[in-house]
Amino acid sequence: MFVRRTPPCLMLVLLALLAACADRPAAKPVTPLTLDYTRLGPIKLAVSKLDFINHSPLVPPADAAAVSFKPQLADAAYRWGLDRLQPVAAEGVAVYNISNAKLTRTKLPQSGGINSWFTRQPAEKWVAALTVKLQVTNAAGGFNGHAEATVTRSTTLPEGATASEQENAYRRVLLALMDDLNSAMTQAIQHHLGPVLVTTP
Repeated sequence: MFVRRTPPCLMLVLLALLAACADRPAAKPVTPLTLDYTRLGPIKLAVSKLDFINHSPLVPPADAAAVSFKPQLADAAYRWGLDRLQPVAAEGVAVYNISNAKLTRTKLPQSGGINSWFTRQPAEKWVAALTVKLQVTNAAGGFNGHAEATVTRSTTLPEGATASEQENAYRRVLLALMDDLNSAMTQAIQHHLGPVLVTTP
């Protein structure tokens, strides 16, 4: 009777693959993310009305994963404007326009060879972008002006990323992107909309 033996080299490969799988850390569960920018204080504007407009491109229906991420980029930008911008005067109109809020996902090339068996290669690059504009018209003294900011952040995901890993990656990108937006828009408003900034309590 013959007994078929597994070649030693193949056995080593199988053991290495099992070890690689065992070493993969379990993804941490994702807790709901609630954005709140009121802690940063209001940006008081000498206008009587504040409107919000979202002109961001629609997410393709095929990109179900991107649609499922909450909050969406446009929603986060809206929350920032709602929490921070405050009209406090009797005349003038401010319009907060979200013109670009999108998450682009690009496949990355994969390398072959035996090393690819033991490591998770970067498989996708995500780029998140936001553009917002605050337009002021007919304020006191006939002032008209605008402040605008565009911010981007990116990250890469490994091959076979779980839903939890994708959610966590999205959260990191979103929070960093919103920190950038807060900094950029605050500076832009101070620089371009000084005549309608109200600094008194």
